[in-house]
Amino acid sequence: MRVNITVDNMPDYPTKEEIMRSPAPLHKSQAIKDIYKWKREIWYPVKRGTKEEKFNALTTLVDILNENYEKEVKFEYEPSLQSACYDTTNNTIYMDSSASIISTMHEFAHALKGPDEKIACRWSVHLFAKTFPIAFTELEWDGHMLKRSV
Repeated sequence: MRVNITVDNMPDYPTKEEIMRSPAPLHKSQAIKDIYKWKREIWYPVKRGTKEEKFNALTTLVDILNENYEKEVKFEYEPSLQSACYDTTNNTIYMDSSASIISTMHEFAHALKGPDEKIACRWSVHLFAKTFPIAFTELEWDGHMLKRSV
């Protein structure tokens, strides 16, 4: 089910403190190893590439998460979106052209853990911090989201 966010049904997004509190969520050690390998072999060669190359790399990231967490989540480009969403009815992450690693991990967290924003934010941000530690320190908080500084 796709959810259209309006002022009336805005999720209760967590604060930075809620997202980063200890203990960190658990992630499978093999998933972390596989993401490190993906980062070196697939992401780094295309991170400054075309949107299509990056989207293809993120599709592979979803495949890695699927394999490690025994899921069958699909990943599709949806240009009409203004970000990303997870559709429970067809087990699909939809992403627009602003697709990022963290947003991909976040939407996968919804497929894995359910609709709770605090749980999805904590799971995805901590996974990103574990697998991209240097990039994580270079991001700035904007509410519950991490963004590159301008």
